[in-house]
Amino acid sequence: MPYFVYKAKDKQGKLITGTLEAESRASVVSRLQAMAYFPLQIQGEEQAEEKGLSGAIGQVRRMGARVKGRDLTMFYRQMSDLVGAGVPLVKALAIIKNQCPTPALKTILSQIDQDVQGGDTFAKALGHHPKTFNPLSTAMIQAGETGGLLDETLYRLADFAEMEEEVRARIKSALAYPVIMIIAGGLAV
Repeated sequence: MPYFVYKAKDKQGKLITGTLEAESRASVVSRLQAMAYFPLQIQGEEQAEEKGLSGAIGQVRRMGARVKGRDLTMFYRQMSDLVGAGVPLVKALAIIKNQCPTPALKTILSQIDQDVQGGDTFAKALGHHPKTFNPLSTAMIQAGETGGLLDETLYRLADFAEMEEEVRARIKSALAYPVIMIIAGGLAV
């Protein structure tokens, strides 16, 4: 599905820009109206990039949409805590997005928030970002949403992400000595 860059105004008249993935301009308009926004300008991704208006799309592409494992772990843990405490999903996403220190993750969370407000499920919104959220995580979240155990699923994903980071750190430290020896041997020869 193509991405559309939009400019809209909210109820207070504040200018809002962002991106939405949709089939057509008409579906973008209906999603914006469902979010209580008044659309001012909607352009396809290619048109917006030509005019330098790509905003979040260009920012994510320039950064390569790389989110570190510890940031993802923190996201899962915070979502688990908020959803488990009874905070609605949209409100939890807004809270985490506003507190997020990583620009790449903040941009992705903004797009996920827009998708969820536009009517997508949380798992489907995460599925739009396969470089950040792998298919296994997305499938687990979909199962958690369906079964009503989203907070527990997010908690388990956070545990899994922590274990994965720990294994990566151990592998790096285990490979450090052989790499140093190879370099020293190469220099000696």
